[in-house]
Amino acid sequence: MMEENLISKTYDSGFVANIILKPGFASKFMGIVVDFGGSDPQEISGGAHFLEHKLFAKKYGDIALKFERLGADSNAYTGFNETMYYAEFANHWPKILPLLFELVGEPYFTVDNIDQERKIICQELATAKDDPEWYLIHNLMSNMFPQTMFTHDIVGSEEDLAKIDISFLNKIYKKYYCSNNMRFIACGDFSPSQVQKIFTLVNKMQKQYINCAPKPKIAVQTIDSMATDEQITNTKSKNIHVGVAIKLPDLNKFTSNALLATDVLEMLIDAHFNSNNIWLSNMQLQNIINDQPDVDIYNTREGSFVIITAISRYPQKLVSAIKHELFRGHMSAELIELNKKEFLANYLRLTDDLNSYAQQMAGTLLHGRSLAQIIEEVVQMNNSDMVSLYQDILAKSSIYSCIMSNR
Repeated sequence: MMEENLISKTYDSGFVANIILKPGFASKFMGIVVDFGGSDPQEISGGAHFLEHKLFAKKYGDIALKFERLGADSNAYTGFNETMYYAEFANHWPKILPLLFELVGEPYFTVDNIDQERKIICQELATAKDDPEWYLIHNLMSNMFPQTMFTHDIVGSEEDLAKIDISFLNKIYKKYYCSNNMRFIACGDFSPSQVQKIFTLVNKMQKQYINCAPKPKIAVQTIDSMATDEQITNTKSKNIHVGVAIKLPDLNKFTSNALLATDVLEMLIDAHFNSNNIWLSNMQLQNIINDQPDVDIYNTREGSFVIITAISRYPQKLVSAIKHELFRGHMSAELIELNKKEFLANYLRLTDDLNSYAQQMAGTLLHGRSLAQIIEEVVQMNNSDMVSLYQDILAKSSIYSCIMSNR
């Protein structure tokens, strides 16, 4: 049976601390995750990401420099439904842990530092738009989830970035950065006495820095949308980019565990298009595609979806071939077993990458599950039940496509 060596503690305030023991690892990881991200409803798009950037600013300067002096690499990211702040290091955890809480617990917003950050993020958005695939993904997301934050980049739009001010940042900080909406995670080789010291120090720091408040309600909009097939033009693109998106139904209607359904779908969809299946070699022989398509699946509060992207000289043929393959019912037991083994191998490789593993665990634990639990359920699942779940979900899904060329 697969399981993580996970120790958890919930404090009176509702704040949660998780420690994952990884004996023999020289590197250590500590982070704080907030259950609020870029696609969650907010008055101004890009607010969650802007706040993530600005929390590194303190009265004395950039707090990242304090981490550097301790030999730690600090960073943060904003996902669709979470924001993560973290540090990876080898030593000095008793000094790094309080720094993490200072990072998220002492906002310092001024007109000048907000204006400065606005310029940086506008440049970040401009750089993202230099990638032709940005327009492809933006089109698919906007069509799947109209009138939601998905119609904007996570960093926001130029128009909305101009509206962000001290009052707005303070408003979303006060609402979402509270004890029942955040959790601490540590991962590494910690002794039993160190584990107890970590829990004691976390309790002290969360009392000092984290506002004790109930978990905020996030009013998610569910907007119906019609499946679309579109073509767009981008003169910057040297290739013809193809995107196929699958807007999935409510996965909780098919299984008691939406994360399990997500992983089953990811494994089987990838099995249709990876090098283990004859589909890819057939497409390559016909010169319809050169490389294996990229497959990404997301499980968000706004809805679950899959995005498949590729480059092709014959985009219409590729879109048709992808749609046909998605709904092809037969998949051999040998192919499923092979992909199960690869799925398990990918998980085992992930557990050796402390930074990526801890970040994935933090996101999964927000949903009350561990990675090992989900992976084992996927691997142990009967093949016919797996295929039936896949087919039942796909039958209730909507398919969108977008072809982007330079003319």
